[in-house]
Amino acid sequence: QTNINSSFVWADDCYMGLTLLARLTQILDYCDKEMNGCNGVNIKGNISSYIDFVYNQHLGFAENLIYPDSKYNGLYSHGYNYASNDHSCCPWGRANAWILTSRMEAIKMYLFLNDSSYDDQYNEIVK
Repeated sequence: QTNINSSFVWADDCYMGLTLLARLTQILDYCDKEMNGCNGVNIKGNISSYIDFVYNQHLGFAENLIYPDSKYNGLYSHGYNYASNDHSCCPWGRANAWILTSRMEAIKMYLFLNDSSYDDQYNEIVK
């Protein structure tokens, strides 16, 4: 039997998980460019993996947490339960703040990186 309490995705997770990776990506990029490759450690693969992860997770949070009906006009719910296939009760102000703050951290990451190879991702995030 599926535990319905173990199958949620929460707006809080977007901020708490993705902000860390967005900031870490900036630190690693700075280290790579300004400090001679972080003491010889090749971190380029990590940087691109983190950027792609942040991007894909943002799309996933949006897909799952935006209310599908027009009643709430594109607002985010606090959570989504995969077991019962429904959103939490209502748009929650703090959930929308978590999502938007995390989105701003991603935008700051892309601007810091200043890498045209990520322009498509950046343009999707700022929509």
